[in-house]
Parts: sequence; structure tokens; C-alpha cells
Amino acid sequence: MKPKVFAAVALIAMGGIVSFWEMSAIASPPVYPVLAQAQGQTYREPSGLFTISFPTGYSYAQTGSGISFSSADQRFGGSVDYGSAQGNVLSMAQLEASFKSEYEKRLSDLVWQGSSSQPDGSLRIDWTGRDPEGNTLDAVSFVEQRGDTIFILNLFGVNANYQDYNADAEIIVGGYQVSTRSASASSTFANKTFPASVLFNRVSSESARTDRLATEPSRAAQCNQLIAVANQAVSTVQGIAQGTNSGSATAMAGIAEASDRFAKEMQALQLTDPQLVGFQNRFVSMYVDTGSATRAMVEATENKNSEAAQSSFDALKTATDREAPLVNDVNRYCVS
Repeated sequence: MKPKVFAAVALIAMGGIVSFWEMSAIASPPVYPVLAQAQGQTYREPSGLFTISFPTGYSYAQTGSGISFSSADQRFGGSVDYGSAQGNVLSMAQLEASFKSEYEKRLSDLVWQGSSSQPDGSLRIDWTGRDPEGNTLDAVSFVEQRGDTIFILNLFGVNANYQDYNADAEIIVGGYQVSTRSASASSTFANKTFPASVLFNRVSSESARTDRLATEPSRAAQCNQLIAVANQAVSTVQGIAQGTNSGSATAMAGIAEASDRFAKEMQALQLTDPQLVGFQNRFVSMYVDTGSATRAMVEATENKNSEAAQSSFDALKTATDREAPLVNDVNRYCVS
């Protein structure tokens, strides 16, 4: 069962109109559950041709015509290769024949175990063989043509059974997406003009040690970054709300300071997912407005200005009313 994290973003909930001589008690903010997504890392090909996700601990090496990758124990790995179809539109049978012909040149002891068309239009080919280094490979390959580009995803156990790494394979295949556009004419394919030659790549132990995944965090990781700051904001405010000075001007001033601090922390997150950036901006705006309204309320109370107190309360309510819709939006997006 996946662990739960909690995101609650309202800083305060006032129970009534603040008079010019006293503050209402601060109510503890509600807590909304968000399921934590599986942690992992995502690689995006620089020109946008494909995206692929790996379990935590995997390493990769760029090949000039894609990427090769390996598990931490070096017993499971694979590659994504792409190349130009040079204007040809290949049938499934032609893709399979070309794939097998090329791999038979580069590997030994090949056994073709079966092939099948997939719902996404790719061709799955199951096989075993031995690479030039003498490693036994238990493999599954996915071959497909999108526009004028041929993509090949290889997954294989290295001196290990493929089925022993089914969980890893599911994450990788589930996080693999290819673009429907063709590779640009300026793209470098090395020796990857398909089907004339298809290179078989396997990440070496040296590259695996020196080139850890350094790409941008996955959506799941970015969700968790955003949620972590929101959680800390809630925890801080709950501490103030449950303290001995709850409801006092001192407590309200503490909440204003916390609002300012968490607005800065939220703004500092390096998010790249457009939807999460939108949530981030909404968090920041709410924190800033909450801090400003709370500070104005403290000032109005100290000055015994009932009109200003009412105005600042209305502003505070407007800010905190954004809470529920924002939390619901985060919930829907981060658990989908």
C-alpha cells in the first residue's frame, strides 16, 4: 500500500468577525490526504523525441542515437535507440524482419521467442542471446515507427532472468513515451539509419558508475517537493494555533511571519511541470495575501480600528477561501 502524505494549505480559519479590541481564536486548519507517487527519475531526450522513467538508482549513458541504462546491480538494463526511416513507411513485418536481421549480425546464440502487436501500435519481440562481451541476455524489445522516425526500446536481464526484474520493467515501460513528430534533419543518428544498421547498446559498468541520472525530477518527485513545503507550513501554523498564546496578537504576528517564510520557500522550488508551477504560484499568492491580511489585522487591533479590522478580516477570509479548491486540485493531479 502506498504511503500517505498530507497537504493542507490554509494558514488560519477565523470563526467570526474580529472586534477592534480582541482576536478570535485560531482554529486548526484541516488536513487533506494526498497519495505519494512512486519515486523515480525521468529522462527527456533533448530535442523532445522521447521520455523515459527509471526506478530509483538506475544510471544511464547518452549514445548519440538515444540512451542506454542499467540497474544499480548491473543485472538489468536496456536502451532506447532512434533513427530515420528515410521516408519509408515500414509494415510490422518489415520492422520485425529488419530488426532481427541486424541483431543477428551483432549478437550470437539468438533465439526468437515470439512477437506480438501492442495496443499502442508498437511491435513486441521476445528473445534471448549473447552479446560480444559474452553476457547472456534475456530480452524484450519494442519497435515502432512514428512519422519518419524508428524507435527501439530494449529491456534485458544481464546474466539474469527478465522476470526477476518485472517490477522495474513495468516502471520503465509505463514511463516510456515517444513523440509523433519526426526527428529533425539536423539530428545526429550516428550509425543509426534504420533499417540499414541498428546499433545494439548496453551501458557499461564504467559509465554506470560515473553518469548517474541528473535529469529533472519526475512529476511524482515534484509533487512531493511541493507537498513537503505545504505540509511544513501547516505543521508550523498548527504549532502556533495550539500554543499557549493562541488567538493573541503575538500568535497572529507569528502566523504572518510564517506566511512570508513559506511564500519564499514555495517560490524557491525548482519545478518544471507546468501544472505544478501553476499550483506553486497559487500557493505563493495565498501565503503572501494571508500574511499581509494577518499583519493588517494585528495593526488594526492594536489601533482599535474596527473598520480596518473588518476590512483585513475580509481580506484574510478571501485568501484562505482559496484553500479547499487548491488542495483538491493538487490531490487530483498528484494521484492521477
